[in-house]
Amino acid sequence: MNNVSTIKNCYGCGVCAASCGKKIISIRLNEDGFYAPYIDEPGKCTDCGICLDVCAFNHEDRALKPEEIQIKSWAAWSNDEAVRRKCSSGGIGFEIGKQLIEQG
Repeated sequence: MNNVSTIKNCYGCGVCAASCGKKIISIRLNEDGFYAPYIDEPGKCTDCGICLDVCAFNHEDRALKPEEIQIKSWAAWSNDEAVRRKCSSGGIGFEIGKQLIEQG
């Protein structure tokens, strides 16, 4: 087999699914709770290898090196309880949009 179904512990990014000309690759949670590619219709796979060609996990030169990774994260939410209840983002999308509109 010449497809992503043979890769274990991939990044789960979904580039393989997007590149599949047959549209038979889906990304879903595996038994360990991580996103992984699955060939939905193995009989339609032509083993073209495009999914492997675009896979960063399969090509070390396409993946970020540990020293290149700069992870930063922030957390925020609206102070307005009504906004928080209505917005799936905790209201931060609303608050940022409100600030941008107010600033023109």
